[in-house]
Amino acid sequence: MLILMPTGAMSQERRIERGIGPGVRPGKQSRLLWRSFTIKGEEFSVALPTFPTMTTRKTFQARVGKDRVERELKASADGVIYSITIFKNPEPRQSLPEFIAEQNANSGYDLATESNLNVNEFVGKQYSSPDKSSPATVQFFTTEGRLYRFTASGKVAVDDAVREFFSSISFGKKRAGVEVPDNPDERVFTGREADVKPVSMWMQLEYNFIP
Repeated sequence: MLILMPTGAMSQERRIERGIGPGVRPGKQSRLLWRSFTIKGEEFSVALPTFPTMTTRKTFQARVGKDRVERELKASADGVIYSITIFKNPEPRQSLPEFIAEQNANSGYDLATESNLNVNEFVGKQYSSPDKSSPATVQFFTTEGRLYRFTASGKVAVDDAVREFFSSISFGKKRAGVEVPDNPDERVFTGREADVKPVSMWMQLEYNFIP
């Protein structure tokens, strides 16, 4: 069986020990092998426990009277879903407070949990969900021409893996990491055609639960 490995630098591989997971014998801890990922043409990188799927969509923005391209990376492990959504920010630029207000309108995040962030001199904000049965944390950032939303949600409120995810976020012109590829033959869906359209058709390589 031929397996194609993704191109790009294999940087910052880290194992994180967590509780028992699928395929792990009782009494053993699962170990997640985290790798840094990025997207060609984008100026960010982030560590994830598995090779992510990528989707691309367009949504109409009444604010500017045109469609906005959105790309989302998503991975999951041990009951936690990690997602990164990148939004193009056309002129006139949307400010960080405007972006947060737009995203939080129907999210249910507790604005009282707001905390300030600074990553590579890019400022951001963090919020948490008040629902303890389904905890979630979100971070928002703006860079030149881009808006970012990083989310960790699921059964685990705060642990080493979630902290690893958020602490690995980095911005800059040249980011090291495995490039998650686009499929050049894939059509981008818009509006009501599809809420989420898969772009990457690569085999999802599972790096987690290494005995």
